[in-house]
Amino acid sequence: MDEDALVEALKSGHLGGAGLDVFEEEPYQGPLSRLENVILSPHMASSAGKSRMLMEEEAVNNMIIGLKEKAIIESD
Repeated sequence: MDEDALVEALKSGHLGGAGLDVFEEEPYQGPLSRLENVILSPHMASSAGKSRMLMEEEAVNNMIIGLKEKAIIESD
């Protein structure tokens, strides 16, 4: 992202607002943090309990699929 261009677009009204949760340096302290039409959030959506549970289930399912595929390849 071109942060300077984003700041200018937000200040000029060309862009109505922005929401960001990933930054080159954290904690973020750049010019976007001083604009009223910007929402900044730490990159932590996966910290929600339901989200974490679904990620863990997906990881296990992917591992099972990978092990089954390996067994098929090895049996050929």
